[in-house]
Amino acid sequence: MVERVLLIDVEFDKTANDDGQLQTRWTHHPLGLMSLAGNARRRFPETDFRILHSVTCESLPETLARTLDDYRPDLVGLRALSLFQKPFAEAAAVVRAHAPAVPLIAGGPYASSSPGDVLTRGLADLVIEGEGETTFGNLLAHLGEHGSLPAALPGTIVKGPNGEVVTNPKQPLIDNLDWLDFPDYDLIRLQDYAGFSNHAFQSASSCAFIETSRGCPYRCYYCHVANVKTVRRRSPSHVLMEMGLHYHQRGIRDFVFVDDIFNVPIKVAKEILRRIAAELPRVRLNFPNGLRADQMDDEFLDLLEACGTVHLALAIETATPRLQKLVGKLMK
Repeated sequence: MVERVLLIDVEFDKTANDDGQLQTRWTHHPLGLMSLAGNARRRFPETDFRILHSVTCESLPETLARTLDDYRPDLVGLRALSLFQKPFAEAAAVVRAHAPAVPLIAGGPYASSSPGDVLTRGLADLVIEGEGETTFGNLLAHLGEHGSLPAALPGTIVKGPNGEVVTNPKQPLIDNLDWLDFPDYDLIRLQDYAGFSNHAFQSASSCAFIETSRGCPYRCYYCHVANVKTVRRRSPSHVLMEMGLHYHQRGIRDFVFVDDIFNVPIKVAKEILRRIAAELPRVRLNFPNGLRADQMDDEFLDLLEACGTVHLALAIETATPRLQKLVGKLMK
């Protein structure tokens, strides 16, 4: 059995205090790792999970070294955007130095988009590609049974016996998002985010991030989900159950929606907003990722107002027909 798992979300730490760097003042909660751990706990209730987020550390290398020595994890996972390749490599080096025998895995945007770089540089022993909840659970099961990382698990990329990069079959996307457990907010402390802004440029220490859907039907050339043709939505009841826990148990009133595109299809988005307006009074909603402007109508705008929406972004990159055709952003 895998007894202890340490998951690390790598950004800058507090030593990067240059005011010219937006990332030192703006951050997210480690929602992806919180979802991985929350869902893995259902299969492995006796396993202890911890999350270390670099932005909450005065010095990530020093904090990580202490954590490895004290916690002694059986598995370590790293996650980062491609922007943070340098601190990602530094964190991997600390893990190798303080826990050389512990399996080191990687996931998230950087590892998924550059698995060959991560594996050939020795920054991880295995990469989980893309959506990770199912793959991560299967990996923990294999590691617990065999005592080693799998070589041919769907959804993973590994180094072969001759050093070649081997891409295993992809893990199917999760069709029923209501099957997922909620991201585990018990694994972070909101007070650690005091002084940081969230995606909506409000306090990251008093909000919760909500994902109601995954994917997008549009084919915008520049987008990270341009290869996912459909939107998979959680049911309004499932979304309201999660928001209700934050609202009633944690006293949270600020919610930041991180969907790739919340208002498509608009019918389900409207039902979620109706439920929020009826069940969660005096909340403040934020939609910083960008709503599809040509999929908004008067009823949708009225529902945004009824729910106390205070921030939204409209995804209007260009009005020029030539450029719209070039990037695939064909808006009315």
